[in-house]
Amino acid sequence: MGLAEKIRQFVNIWPELLGFGRCRFHVSIGLSLIPVGLIFFAASLADTSSADFRSAALTLPVLWLVSVTMRTAVQQFVLNDQTLCVFLIGPTGNLTTDYEGLAKGKSFSYLLSGQLATISIALVGMIGAIISSPVPAEEFGWMQALDFRGGWTVAALASQLMWVNLFLAGLHSLPAVPFDARAGLHAIVKAHLHAVDQSVILRRMSLFQSHLATCLLGAGLTLFIASLIYAHELLWGCGLMATAIYLLFSSRWELSRACELESDFVPFQARITRRDGPAAGQPGPHRRAAGVKAKSSHSEGNAESEGIPSEPPALDVDDILRKLHRDGRESLSSVESEALISASRELQRKRGTAGK
Repeated sequence: MGLAEKIRQFVNIWPELLGFGRCRFHVSIGLSLIPVGLIFFAASLADTSSADFRSAALTLPVLWLVSVTMRTAVQQFVLNDQTLCVFLIGPTGNLTTDYEGLAKGKSFSYLLSGQLATISIALVGMIGAIISSPVPAEEFGWMQALDFRGGWTVAALASQLMWVNLFLAGLHSLPAVPFDARAGLHAIVKAHLHAVDQSVILRRMSLFQSHLATCLLGAGLTLFIASLIYAHELLWGCGLMATAIYLLFSSRWELSRACELESDFVPFQARITRRDGPAAGQPGPHRRAAGVKAKSSHSEGNAESEGIPSEPPALDVDDILRKLHRDGRESLSSVESEALISASRELQRKRGTAGK
């Protein structure tokens, strides 16, 4: 085992050693935080008045990593080990969408616990910045409390901690991947539609995101034009337009994922006991069958005693697709792979029949 492999293995396992549960670090967190540090370092070299921010090239990525890790740890503590959520820690927190399989209450607990943890850390940073501020009390105000400072002082570290967590809390308020507000949106849509078909839920979420993006884009353009007319700062208008563009991309991602589920993995109904029975009661291809419940142990015992081979247990395609999306195709058993292949053939057959 080479040195690089040992380092990667340690990075993947140390969250579990610290009690953070089933989580892994994604390579994007390094690809994001390292350029942030380089930007601060380059800015401090280019401008002599920004020399204090040279230390932020090191402290800011470290504080960012600590904040994201603490947010994920709190979420796993709230969900506890009974859930099957696997956390993949990225630049903003958990990158996976395993929360889609949680109940409504658990999804909101996942969202609120993460936001409360981040806001609490931001408040701690603000209090530390206020207490350790070198500004006299009679001259101290909100601008001094929210000032971003560089250096190795406690006030500088506290201000950086505050701004990092305020930024993370703002990002996770967007109902789009990979932010946690999407978990709340998914739970609301799922409860409103009473749907078990994931593609229907994703399409409705895509519609909501596109409408929200349109509203934000209109507000951003209006604010941008007003700022040009009255010679004000363009920051807020540009920020709203950038948010709208991101939501539009997220809406397309939700829609493409729904189309993938509908085209590649079709609704699947488990085998029934009478194969020669009428097919009139079978659902159409546009519905995803939740799977026929398995027989009770009593009926299975009677079937075995009569010499009738019992049918395999029903399979839930939603669970199989979630497992495939999370762990990859190699994690599927032969029975689950056969179920998906059979479902795909059934859809092709029904489409061919409908086209005639």
